[in-house]
Amino acid sequence: AGHAYPVFLRFRGGKAVASYVGAFLCLAPAALAISLALFVTLVWWTRYISLGSMAGAAVLPLAAWLLGAAWPVVGAAAIGGAFIISRDREPAVIGGAQGMKRLAIIGGGGWGTALAIVLAPRFDEMRLWVWEADLAERLARTRENDLYLPGCRVPEKVRIVTEFAEALAGAEIVVSAVPSQVTRAIYGRMLAHLEPVMLFASATKGIENGTLLRMTEVIREVVGARFPPRMAALSGPTFALEVAHGDPTAVVIASEDRELNAAI
Repeated sequence: AGHAYPVFLRFRGGKAVASYVGAFLCLAPAALAISLALFVTLVWWTRYISLGSMAGAAVLPLAAWLLGAAWPVVGAAAIGGAFIISRDREPAVIGGAQGMKRLAIIGGGGWGTALAIVLAPRFDEMRLWVWEADLAERLARTRENDLYLPGCRVPEKVRIVTEFAEALAGAEIVVSAVPSQVTRAIYGRMLAHLEPVMLFASATKGIENGTLLRMTEVIREVVGARFPPRMAALSGPTFALEVAHGDPTAVVIASEDRELNAAI
C-alpha cells in the first residue's frame, strides 16, 4: 500500500501514511475504522487535511487499547501516530493545488511560458495572457513561443488570450510573470477582474524602480484597494528553458501565509 498509493497522488507523498494504514488494516481493523471515520469527519467539516490526519493518528492507539489489542500493536500505533503528527504540523487545506482546477498565468515571456508548459498537466483549465497580439496569434496557432522560448511546445490545454477578463474568469490561482517595471500598471488593469477567493503568486524578479518595493508589496498595494490579497512569491534558482524541458531544477514558494504556502 505504501509504495502503490503515491502513484495515485502523482508521487506527491503519502507513502508513510499509506504504509501505516495498510499495516493496521491487518493488525487492528476496528481501531483503524474509528481512526479513519474521525479523519473523514474532520476533513469534511474543517477542510483541513492536516487536522484530520493528526487527529486520526492520535486516536488510533487509544482505540486499539480500548478494543483490547495487544500491547505491541498499541505501542506501534502510538509510535507511528507520533511520527505522522510530527511530520504533519504544516496546515494542508482542501482546495490547495491538488483540488484547484483553473490557473491563470499573466505574462507570455519565457518564464510565463515555461510555467504554463510545466503546470499544464496539473490543472483542468489554464490560460496564458500574452501582451503582444501578434505573438498570441502565432502561439495559439503553432503552440510555440518563437519570440521568448523557441523550440518548446506549449500544450493544447493552455488557452492563449490577450484580454484580462478572459484570462481571469473563474481563476483560482493567478501567477504573474511580467516585467517588474510594468507590474503595477498590469495589476491596475486587472483589478476589476480579481476576486478575494483567488490566490496570487508573483514570479517576477526584481524591484520596482523609484519605490524599491518588492513585487509582492506592489501587488498588495494595488489589489489592496479592493481587498487584501493572499500573496506568495515564486522564485528559482531556475532558467526558463530548463524548466520547460523538464530538467532537474528547484523552485521555491514563500509567503507569510502558512496556509497559502501549503495550498500552492
